[in-house]
Amino acid sequence: MDTYNYNQWGFLSGTVHDIDYNLVNDQQKGSFFKVRCRMDQNFLSLPNGNKAFVGKGNTFNARFYLLDRTLWQLLFDRADNLFNPNLGAKTSAL
Repeated sequence: MDTYNYNQWGFLSGTVHDIDYNLVNDQQKGSFFKVRCRMDQNFLSLPNGNKAFVGKGNTFNARFYLLDRTLWQLLFDRADNLFNPNLGAKTSAL
């Protein structure tokens, strides 16, 4: 939640349950897909036990964790794309 500093309060974790197929175009926000997530808990907490509950009207930023990649994999993929650009184009189209 934007109100609370994530360095102190931490993050809310959850899972994605639905991604809308329709693209939403907004003049101010740009284009996006609506995503529905289910949170594992409905509050943030401090180490001393204080809790801040999620409420109606709270704003937040979401970060989606997609997959694990090592630094070696990331560097190798970039080098492979540099030396074999046609191979990268064929695999990305699949």
